[in-house]
Amino acid sequence: MSVAPSSRPAAGAPAAVERLELIEVSQERGGGVRGHFRALAGGGRRLAITGWVLGGEVAATAVVVVADDTDVGRAPVAGERPDVGEKYPEEPAAASCGFRLELEAAGSGESQLELFALLEDETREPLGRIRCRSLS
Repeated sequence: MSVAPSSRPAAGAPAAVERLELIEVSQERGGGVRGHFRALAGGGRRLAITGWVLGGEVAATAVVVVADDTDVGRAPVAGERPDVGEKYPEEPAAASCGFRLELEAAGSGESQLELFALLEDETREPLGRIRCRSLS
């Protein structure tokens, strides 16, 4: 998955129907974080990932999406999450631990995306995986 400009069909050619299909979303958190995320295939080849993450001993600063050992997306952990703040009142960062990012598929076929929490000390803790397929 990567961000790519969309291409237009030649004049008079039928427009190709492009879409992204979610195959599997799994929450596989490492021991150093708490959190949850949702993946939603949007219009065309867009994928929206939203959620929240709290570091344990070390604060989470960002969420990183990796495909084929390459970082393809990053979002800061700074969004308001009053629901998480209420659930974890002892955690000062809980009310602002949300994240959101959008990706657009390039090419066609199946991709596996891995989500990681990037911690303040630059280590990464796994959050889960998303398998999806780009169809055209």
